[in-house]
Amino acid sequence: MEMSIICSNLSRGCEKQYLQDQADAFKKLADFFKSKAEPVGEANVQKLLELIETDLAVGYPYGNSVSSEKPDRGALRCQVWSEKVTRMLKSLLSRYEAEGEKMLENTGVYVCTVCGFVYVGDSAPELCPVCKVPSWKFEKMERRA
Repeated sequence: MEMSIICSNLSRGCEKQYLQDQADAFKKLADFFKSKAEPVGEANVQKLLELIETDLAVGYPYGNSVSSEKPDRGALRCQVWSEKVTRMLKSLLSRYEAEGEKMLENTGVYVCTVCGFVYVGDSAPELCPVCKVPSWKFEKMERRA
C-alpha cells in the first residue's frame, strides 16, 4: 500500500507541473500496487493514535535533522506542513475517540488536496490554515456505505 500512496503522490505532483503523461504513468503504478496490497488487519482509532505518536516522536525528529543537514527550503516546508497536519489529525482523532460518531453528525469533512489538512465543519475554510490555498482546493469526503 505504501508504494501505491507514493506513486499516487508522485502522480499529483506531475499533474501540478502539467506533466500529464508522467502523471498517468504514476497513476497506473499506484493502481497496480493498490491492487496487490493486503487488507489492513487492525484498523481502529487507538492504532492510528499510536502510529501518529511514533511519527511525532521518531519520524519527524529524524526528518527534521536530515532536511536541516543540507537545507532545502521545499523539504523544510514539507516537514513543517506535514508535522502541523499530523498534530491536528491527532487532535481530531482524540476528539473522535471521546465523542464517537456524534462528532460527525450533521457536518462535513473536508481535506486540503495540497497539504492534507482535515477540516470538520459545514463548508471548507476560505483559506487552508496550513498552506494558505483557497477553499476550492479542498475535497469533501463522503461516508462509506
